[in-house]
Amino acid sequence: MPFDRLRVKFENGAGIIFQLEEKIIDLKKDEQLEKKINGAFSYSNDFIDSFLFEGKIVMINGSFEGSISEEEFTDVTNEKVYIKGFIDGDHISFVKSYPFSYYLSEDETEIVFDPYKKGHDVIYDGYLNTQSNEFEGNWEIKIKEEKLYHGKYEINLEVGFFKLEINDCI
Repeated sequence: MPFDRLRVKFENGAGIIFQLEEKIIDLKKDEQLEKKINGAFSYSNDFIDSFLFEGKIVMINGSFEGSISEEEFTDVTNEKVYIKGFIDGDHISFVKSYPFSYYLSEDETEIVFDPYKKGHDVIYDGYLNTQSNEFEGNWEIKIKEEKLYHGKYEINLEVGFFKLEINDCI
């Protein structure tokens, strides 16, 4: 019988059970499990102009971290992007951290890479789509934060969409 969603639960405080499709993965407390991830992010929800990423993560006690290669960044710089997050039930949340800065030029004709400036973080948050067995959700990047007055701030965000599969490493 296929499971209707990914479930993460503690059993007697000893470990976590992951259930996805017809697979059951029993993790003992503090046991590490290596997984392969494949995903895409887009600036629109139709994914017509999407960028692919792939990599490996290590899962332990519901949390994970690893590194990914991504079309938009790694194909140009040969650098990987760090990823860290967690899965709680059918919910996933993670942050991609770039090793250095890159951005669209002021005239929007090229991407500028600056290895002397700290890279930005992208926050991802989504849920398991039981039809496709992919996590889907939104991402956001803080573009600009400006202090206005009396402790008030204005924050400009860039937002988009993502899809992500997590599979066993072979």
